[in-house]
Amino acid sequence: MISNSAAAMPKGKFSGRAWPVSFTETAIAAGLQFSYTYGNPVSKKYVIEANGSGTAFLDYDNDGLLDVLLINGSRLGGAAAGAATNRLYRNLGKGRFGDVTEKAGMARSGWGNGVCGGDIDNDGNLDLYLTYYGRNSLYRNTGKGSFTDIGETSGTAGNGRDWSTGCTFIDYDRDGDLDLLVTAYLNFDIARAPLPGSHPFCFWKGKPVYCGPRGMPYGKLTLYRNRGDLTFEEVSEPSGIRAPRDFYAFTALTADLDADGWPDLYVACDSTPSIFLRNNKDGTFTDLATETGLAYNDNGAEQAGMGLAAADYDNDGRIDITKTNFIGDYPNLYRNIGKGIFTDISIKAGLAVNPDHVLWGVGLEDLDNDGFRDLFQVTGHVYPEVGTIDQREAYKSPRLVYRNLGNGKFEDVSALSGAAAA
Repeated sequence: MISNSAAAMPKGKFSGRAWPVSFTETAIAAGLQFSYTYGNPVSKKYVIEANGSGTAFLDYDNDGLLDVLLINGSRLGGAAAGAATNRLYRNLGKGRFGDVTEKAGMARSGWGNGVCGGDIDNDGNLDLYLTYYGRNSLYRNTGKGSFTDIGETSGTAGNGRDWSTGCTFIDYDRDGDLDLLVTAYLNFDIARAPLPGSHPFCFWKGKPVYCGPRGMPYGKLTLYRNRGDLTFEEVSEPSGIRAPRDFYAFTALTADLDADGWPDLYVACDSTPSIFLRNNKDGTFTDLATETGLAYNDNGAEQAGMGLAAADYDNDGRIDITKTNFIGDYPNLYRNIGKGIFTDISIKAGLAVNPDHVLWGVGLEDLDNDGFRDLFQVTGHVYPEVGTIDQREAYKSPRLVYRNLGNGKFEDVSALSGAAAA
């Protein structure tokens, strides 16, 4: 993983404004009793064990209440039968959830990673795509409280050899049917994967750890065009999304980033430049990440990109992007200055104060209802043994919360955000 050895920037003077937001852990009380399984919890032998998997809040049954889908992983050699499957929890109202995994047909085991949702057949029900190391799943919502996996019959399951991580639905050709982009992190083959300490990219601070991603075969992007009959056509090559090469793709999002009325794609990449695929309005895309300021940080350095969120944080009518990165680096806040051009203002915005965490999931949401979107980041290291390597680093680490001050700047209010943010 790329670490730029960035030092924490000094925090500005606190605004003194009251922060009315406090987070409380209520998962167990709410009925969300779930434990992730992802590789060896004590020491990771291969990079496949490191990342963990995704979560989605979604209203799958159209009752107006957000349900919860948790994607699970496995262990080398396989997890105990039935011990590690995805779990779907139906929102029962009043802060309670019920496990409907079996009833809904969502109890798949495997090395799960990401999830995205969209109505692929325009029947008013939310369908789901789940990414895996191996075959991916496209779950069609029956509208009767259950799903059917049509990954194979729809042509979207993949070749079974990829390690797919991210995905996003996008109507890139504006024909009214949702198409699908899938990101593959790297080409992982356990039979050929190097062991800890066997390669220059298999050390952390001089100690042997799992290898990767650098030194391992690169990943790829795959684009599926929706034919409108529950089948998809792979158009990766003719669409131009395979033109970018040599990257480790993690997370993807879609938004009209240049305000031309056509949806574009942005992909966060680990240890390689990120990718901005501008929609050419003719069924093709062109990677303009370097030209538009979205490939690197403000110093022109590659980063280990992880999570993504897009929103108009400064209320100027343009969509901005935030990206999380590995420890020893700052997150990005790419401000959209118009016509699809971005500038990284993370330091100026006050987001360079916590470089001592590995950052993962991220959200831009108005937490205090003041009309400006605040920033929430999830952290956690990738090496369980990191505390024995460097006592300044920890495997388990806190959530980070930043208040949007409304003047282009954020301030760290993590310590004021309750026990669940600690």
